[in-house]
This record gives sequence, structure tokens and C-alpha cells, in this order.
Amino acid sequence: MLKMNRKKADIDYFVLALFAVSFFSRIFYLGSLPGLHGDEAYFGLNTIKILSGDLILNGMNSYTGPLFDYLRVPIFIFSKSVFALRFLSVLFNSLGPVWLYLILIKFNKKRSSFIVSLLFSFMPWFFLSSRIAWEVMFFPSLILFCIYLFTCKRYWISLSGLICAFGLWTHAIFASATVPIFILGLALSKSKKSIDFVKSASYFALGFAIGLVPKILQMTRFESTVKINSWDQTITFFKASLNFLPQVLGGDILYLRQVGDIKTPFSTPLLILLGVAVLLSLLALLRRPKNILIPLVILVMFILSTLTVSSAVSWITFRYLLIPLSFLSLFFAIILAQSLDLYPKYSVVAGAIILVSIFSIFTNFFLSEKNTTIKKFSYGTIEDTNAHFVDSFTLYKCLTNSKIKTKIIAKPLIARSLEFYDATKGKIDILEIDNISSTPSGVMYIGYADEVIPQGFNKTTLDCNLNNFIVLQH
Repeated sequence: MLKMNRKKADIDYFVLALFAVSFFSRIFYLGSLPGLHGDEAYFGLNTIKILSGDLILNGMNSYTGPLFDYLRVPIFIFSKSVFALRFLSVLFNSLGPVWLYLILIKFNKKRSSFIVSLLFSFMPWFFLSSRIAWEVMFFPSLILFCIYLFTCKRYWISLSGLICAFGLWTHAIFASATVPIFILGLALSKSKKSIDFVKSASYFALGFAIGLVPKILQMTRFESTVKINSWDQTITFFKASLNFLPQVLGGDILYLRQVGDIKTPFSTPLLILLGVAVLLSLLALLRRPKNILIPLVILVMFILSTLTVSSAVSWITFRYLLIPLSFLSLFFAIILAQSLDLYPKYSVVAGAIILVSIFSIFTNFFLSEKNTTIKKFSYGTIEDTNAHFVDSFTLYKCLTNSKIKTKIIAKPLIARSLEFYDATKGKIDILEIDNISSTPSGVMYIGYADEVIPQGFNKTTLDCNLNNFIVLQH
């Protein structure tokens, strides 16, 4: 079993370097790259409502909560821009590699822990998701923080339980992380005697019970819409998840929503390098067979979390794989750090992975732009396909420059983005609508370019080039 370093892990320059590199590499073009998605805009509008004095207990639906909408309030006091909307995500996820480093140095050398944590920071799936304001995008760093708290003094374990309960309130999918966090936390903690395990479990349970209060209040006010799949459906989604994971690890995610729709030129080299690193790490572990126990536990937790996610989803998409990916990455980090301790020359492989990952990230940006058929980097989807891309900022500028006087209606993902841009300006009158057939007369409808024009509407034009959506007049 891994032997914990007894040397005190003080804050060092590696911690500062990890945070600085992670933060500043993510902050560039944060307000414009990619374009604002309607789901992100929804969370921003929630924060604006909270600032106006509204009490909000649920998120976008009955199985999500507004935790990060409230945490975003201090930022929105100064600015209500897309940059401000995403800033909390970048800030929080820049700490993810730090938490991983602080876990690893409990058992490995600082140099090895730093290299592996830096590699994690630039993994395409983590880098790209960490710049987006969706609630689930906070989960990888949240998981690492909760596990790290188990390696601290025992009373900090209560905070881990509290955060796990808040995670469950934030999105029901976090249930797939709670048990694995608890088991891994105990495995990595200083607890050696059975009485210590009982005390740690009690601290965790106490924090978790307290943290459940907002979730219970939510459940009393909103009927849950979570549906549990049958065993056959769960196994089907489980197999689909495992099939998608290599594509995600390789960077074939078309910036955010799509998995495997487009093959990036760096996905195969990245997967080969990751495979080589795992093989070398496992061979290195043969020299210390006792150290294989913790990685095996993590691997089991990865399978458990993937099964749990598969039991509650309707389709497999990138954001639902973030929790299993977190445990898979922790497995990779543990074994790679140990191998770097034994064979420092393996750092060449780790460096190659970081370099190819960076190229993969830029490729995702490029392919996102190419698929919009416009000059701005942007995205926006329906049903997780690449059929619909909306450059919401260009659309908003076009509408305001055209000085539209009539009410504008649009489907949710378009309308929310326009509402967010206009929240403090009041230049347009926009309404979110699902069913266009019940639209009153005298309004303007904004839709996707490939939509069939319904009866009673006529296609119209505005004084700008809008080739990725249509404008209809009722």
C-alpha cells in the first residue's frame, strides 16, 4: 500500500506555479471564445435574479441547484459580462491541479507530483470544460478537493461531507461521485485502525447531513424528474460511456458538447502517448507491488461511478462523463507519479503528452470555428448534435443595430443568450418559447437555418449577414 510522506506539505512554489499556469492559460478570450451558450446564459440570468432579491432554490430543473449562481453574486456586482459569468469556473478549476498535487505529494516526490498535476491541467477534456459556466463543469475540481480533505486532519472530513451534499444539490448526477469519494478518501487518509475509520465516517456523515438541508428544501418544493434506468438500459449506457471515453481523452469533443463527431489530428497520438505512459507506469509498479492497491481501488471507483451515471441518463454526452473521467484521471496520476519517482527519465513521455494536449486544445478551437461557418468562434446546440451553431453575440449586435421594435421570440438556447446580453441594456424585447405554432401575430421569430418555415410566417432579412439562422415575421 502507498506509504504516506510524514514530512509536512507546506505551500511551495510548485503550488503557486500550478495555479498561475492553470489560471492564466484559461483566462484568454474567456468572454468570447467560445460563444455564449443558452445554458450558460440561464445560470447568469439566475445570478442577476438573486442580485435583484429573488430567493432561488433550484437550478435549471428539479434535479439541479443554484449553488454556483449564488457564489457568482460578488463577481456580478462589478460586471455582468460573459467574462464575469465564466470567471468563477476558471478560478475554481485552476485549483483542481493544485488539489491533485497536494494529494500526490502525500505519497510521492514534489517534482513528480508537479509534472503529473501540470499534465492534468492541460488534458483537453479538463481544460476545455473548465472555461464554461455550467454547474457540472465544477465537479472534477470539487471531487479532488473532497478527496484531499480526507488527507488532512480528521475534522476537515466533515467539510468534505458538506461539499458532497452541496454537490448533490447542485446536480443529482453528483450522487455517482459521493460514495467513491468517501471510499477513496478513507483509503488515502491517515486512518490505519478500525476505530479511526469509524471516526472518519462519522465526521463525513455529520457534514453530509448538514449539507443536505438545501436539497431537502428543494425536494419539498419541486417534484423530482430523475428517472432511474432499468438494468439493461444501464448496461447499454455503460458500454456507450466506455466507447466514448477514448475519444474524449483524445480530444475529439468539438470544444464542448459533441463527442466523437469530428476526428482531430492529435487524438490518436495523444491516446498512444497515454497508453505508453500507463504501460510504463504499471511496469514500474511491479517493483513495488504493494503500491498497486490504491490504484486498483480508484479503478473500481471509476467503474462504480460510470455505472451510477449510466443508470440515470437519457443519452451519453461529454458533461455526464466528467465524474468518471475525474476518477480515471486520478488513477492515471497516482501510477504515473510513482513511476516518475522511480524513473525520472519518464518525464519525457509526460512532457510529450502535455505538448500534444495543447495542440489538441487549439485544434478544438479551430474546428469549433469551422463548424459554425462564420468567422467567430462560437457554439450552440440542440440535442447534443452539431447541426445547430448560433453566434449569439453577433445575433444580438445585429438585432440591436437594426433597432427592432416588435417583440422577438426564440427557442430557449437562443433566447437565453439574447436575454443575458440585454439584461442591463433593455434594447430588445425577447421572449423564450418552445412551440412556435402558438405564437401570436406581430412578432419576430429567430430560429435555426435548417428549420421548416411554419404556416403564417414569412422570411425576412436584417441589415447584417446571418447565415446560420433564420428570421421570420408573423
